Amino acid sequence: MKTQTIILALATVIFAAPAFADHNERDELGRKHGHWTEFPENEDVLVAEGHYVNGKRHGNWILQRADGDVEEGTYIVCHFT
Repeated sequence: MKTQTIILALATVIFAAPAFADHNERDELGRKHGHWTEFPENEDVLVAEGHYVNGKRHGNWILQRADGDVEEGTYIVCHFT
């Protein structure tokens, strides 16, 4: 039984690893880019999840608050030339 549990745990890690390969990445300039899951040091927010474009929050973000509330917000990145 213990061996089966270990094998199942290893299989889960091996097959799940590619799904997180593009998670919390930075671009060549060190800016946050792509899908991110953050755990802010803010006591009010436990988890924040969404996308960054060129180091700025973009699109839909979901915040899980400490009191159990879930808040959604949308960020739009403006490009000025």
